[in-house]
Amino acid sequence: MRVSTYHLKRGNVLLCVLCTILVVSVIGGNVLLNCMTRYNAASSQVRGWKESLDAAETGGGHRLAEVRRQFSIPTQLRSAVGRIPAAPTQVPQYLRQGQSK
Repeated sequence: MRVSTYHLKRGNVLLCVLCTILVVSVIGGNVLLNCMTRYNAASSQVRGWKESLDAAETGGGHRLAEVRRQFSIPTQLRSAVGRIPAAPTQVPQYLRQGQSK
């Protein structure tokens, strides 16, 4: 029994094509994995930038409201607030109930 050379060449080509597909698939998977890793890192950075921008805008808004509040208080009231003691050190006479005068 004799095997023709045509069938041997045909089987050899099939093996080469399968090996080529395997190599190309491994390379493609590697490239895809690398791209996914870089995309995840970049999206994490963008999320961090957005959060810090929100925090900065919130702090700026609070400070702007504080400045507006300070400028909206009348001048007489502002100067009077500085002279009011935080807590009375002595109880006035009219507040003392039940004590001898």
